[in-house]
Amino acid sequence: MAAKTGITPSAGPCLVSCFKFGDYEAKGCLIDSKSTEIRWKEMATILLWQFDHYLKKHKIGAYSPQMVQEFAKLKEKQQLLLAEEKAAEREA
Repeated sequence: MAAKTGITPSAGPCLVSCFKFGDYEAKGCLIDSKSTEIRWKEMATILLWQFDHYLKKHKIGAYSPQMVQEFAKLKEKQQLLLAEEKAAEREA
């Protein structure tokens, strides 16, 4: 997963993200989020909706043990990235 945040007066809190899982890749762009904190949840909702749509369209079972394990790893990485970003914001 990759992400870039930003805030401008005209666009407000923004977030661009890319999520890759195996051969699947989803991209999202969020402009004028309600807040800097909520933009992460909004983006997760967008990317997970896309992934769910992909799974249904291709009739792929989403709850295989391997997939659950991969999502757990991705969630852990995302939490580390969020913690690093918050620490960087506090230092700035």
